[in-house]
Amino acid sequence: MATRETRRASRLPRGVLPRSAASDLVADDTNGFYDIFLYDTISQTTTLISKDVSAGPSDSNSFDPSSAADGRYVVFESNASDLVTGVPAGLRHIYMYDRVDQTISLISKTATGVANNSSGDASVSADGRYVAYLSYATNLDTGITDSNGKIDIFLYDKVADTTKLISKSTSGTQANRNAANPSISADGRYVVYDSIASTLVSEGNSNSDIYLYDRVNDTTTLVSRNTAGDAGNSNSYNASISADGHYVVYRSFATNLDSNDTNGRFDIFLYDTINHTTTMVTRNALGNSANNHSTNPSISDDGRYVVYESVASDLVTPDSDLSDIFIYDTLTGTTEFVMHGNGNSGQPAISGDGSTIFFTSLATDLVSATDANFSNDVFVTANPLFAPAGPTTNTDTLAGDGNDNSVDFDATTLTNGDSYDGQGGNDRVNLNGGGTFDFAGTTFTSVEDIQTDGTDYILDFSGFGSSEADREGIAGLISSAGGANDAVKMGEWAHDLTTLGSLFDAGIETVEWSRPNGFDYSAVRNGLGQTVVSNTDGNGIRVYDTIARPSTPTASCARASRPTMTVVSPPPPTMLVAV
Repeated sequence: MATRETRRASRLPRGVLPRSAASDLVADDTNGFYDIFLYDTISQTTTLISKDVSAGPSDSNSFDPSSAADGRYVVFESNASDLVTGVPAGLRHIYMYDRVDQTISLISKTATGVANNSSGDASVSADGRYVAYLSYATNLDTGITDSNGKIDIFLYDKVADTTKLISKSTSGTQANRNAANPSISADGRYVVYDSIASTLVSEGNSNSDIYLYDRVNDTTTLVSRNTAGDAGNSNSYNASISADGHYVVYRSFATNLDSNDTNGRFDIFLYDTINHTTTMVTRNALGNSANNHSTNPSISDDGRYVVYESVASDLVTPDSDLSDIFIYDTLTGTTEFVMHGNGNSGQPAISGDGSTIFFTSLATDLVSATDANFSNDVFVTANPLFAPAGPTTNTDTLAGDGNDNSVDFDATTLTNGDSYDGQGGNDRVNLNGGGTFDFAGTTFTSVEDIQTDGTDYILDFSGFGSSEADREGIAGLISSAGGANDAVKMGEWAHDLTTLGSLFDAGIETVEWSRPNGFDYSAVRNGLGQTVVSNTDGNGIRVYDTIARPSTPTASCARASRPTMTVVSPPPPTMLVAV
C-alpha cells in the first residue's frame, strides 16, 4: 500500500508538504517512486514539485520536505539524477524548489561541483536564504579539511553560495561521531541538532545530546542539560527550535533533566536558551511524567505551543494505548488531544503562528469523507488550544507579560472586539498609519499611555465601554497626538472640560460629541489657549479658559475596570490532505 508521510510543514498553515508514492494525487505521475507534493489548504489543490528538468516525473525517490515561512522555497532530498543537470546517479542530494520561478536548484554542492557523498535531512530558514542539512560528503566546506569520516551538519548560504561545516566545537574541533536532525531558526542564525560526539563541548559524553550552533558568534553549546547545567544522563534526539531561537524542544530518555521525570520513558523537554532552564512537557494532569513514550516534538514560532506524538494513556483522559497527537500550551500548562482516532497517528508539525497542526495517521475515522485506502495519510486540523497572539484581524486578543511594554495597532488591526491586557504592566499603545480608529467593542487593561505617530487621525471612542466615564478614561490616556488635524469623537457625552483640556494638551485639534437632544457639538483650542465649543442648538459659541491637564492620569482613567474579552475564531474542521 502507498504510504503518505510529512516530516515538516510550512511555517504558514496554507502549505502542506507530503511525500507520497501514490500515483493518483496528480495526473501523469507514472514513475512509481516517492515524490514531493505541495497541498494548498486554501485552493485545495495538490502540485507535484519533485519534477525532472523537462517537468516530468523524476527517475528516483524524493523525501523529507521542509518549507520557508512564506512557502516560496521548499527544500527536500532526492536520489533522482534528473532534477537538475550534471548530477551523477547513485547519491542522495538536497534540492530547493522555488514556487515563484518554478525551478529546482542543487543545494548540496560546492562552488565547483557536486557533493561527493549523500546528504539529507534539510531544514530551511524563513526567507529561504539558509539551509541546514546533514551529509557524508567531505568536500562541501572548502575552508577546512573535513577529515573526521563522520556524518556532519552543514549550513548553506544561498546568497553567498557558500557551505560551512557547523557540527564542530567552538574552538573548531570536528565531531568524533555522527550528527543528525538539524532544525534552523527563522533568521538562520541558530541551528540545533543531535550528535553522539564527545568533542563538541566540554560537558561531552558518550550519549546522544542536543547542540545549538550560533552562526553569528560561531559557537556551539549544549542544550540537553538540566537547569543546574548537568548534561543529560541518557540519549536525546529530534530537536525543534522556535523562530527566534529562544526555545528548543526535544525528546530524551534522560532522567536528570527534570525532577518530575520518574517514568523511565522518552519524554519531551523544553529548553530556554536565554534563561538556561529545562522543563518537562509530557506531564499528566497530576504533574507527573507520562506513563509511556513520547516523540517527534514541533514548536510554534513564539515557543508557546508544542505538538508531539505519544503512546502514553494518561496525558489526557480517557485515552487508549494508540499513538496519538497532543498539544501543550506552555503559557497555561494545558495538554489536549489534537486528534484521537482508531489508528496510530504521528509525525506532527505545527504552523508558525500555532493555529494549525499537520500529522499523519492510519486512522480511518478522522474525517467524514471515506478513508478506505488503509494507508498512512496526511491530515491538517486546528490547534484546539489556540489563542491568537496579537491583533492581526478582527476579534483578536493580545496580552502583555506584566512588564512595561508597548504594542502597535493600525486602523486595520484595531477593530471591534479587539482587546489588550498588559497583565499588570504600565504599557503603551502606539497608533500607526493615520486614518479612522474605531474603538467600539475594544477593551484595554493595564494601559497607561496612548500615542500616535504624527499622521492625521480620527479616534472614535463613541462605542468604547458602557459609560461616559469609560470614554473619558480612554481619552485621558492620550499623551501625544502629533498630526496636524487629529480629532476625537466622544459619542453621547455631557462634556467634561478637564478631559477636553487633556486632549488639547496632548495635541488633539478637534473634539466632537452629541447630546440626547440631538444637537452636535465640537470643540477646539484657539490661539489664546481657550477652549471654544460650537453647537447646533442655536446658543452660539461658548468660550472657556483652558483647564490644564492633570500631571498624571487618575487611577480610574489609567486602569478603569472593564470586562475582558477573549474571542477565538472557530477552528476549521479536520481536513484530509492526501487521499
